[in-house]
Amino acid sequence: MPYIGIPRRLEFSAEGLDTLCQSIRDRMRSSEDSFRAGDLAYIVYRLLLISAPRISNFDRRNAMMGGVDEGRMEYRRRIHEPAEDVAIRKNGDI
Repeated sequence: MPYIGIPRRLEFSAEGLDTLCQSIRDRMRSSEDSFRAGDLAYIVYRLLLISAPRISNFDRRNAMMGGVDEGRMEYRRRIHEPAEDVAIRKNGDI
């Protein structure tokens, strides 16, 4: 995954990313667990629509979808797979 530098991360934080993340955290902690997969899909769709609108060329749309895939794969590598490994150690392999 192409990591971005701290100055670039701070730009996104200043532009509201931290506020969005906090809103999601608050929803996850609520008694209703009011953040669902459909909510995340909507947010990702909106980000793609802004970063690669319908009028964009194929290369732009493809690059932005690739960015989403890279983020998904990084999440899988760093978060999901280690949790699966713990479950295998706890419950045994298939």
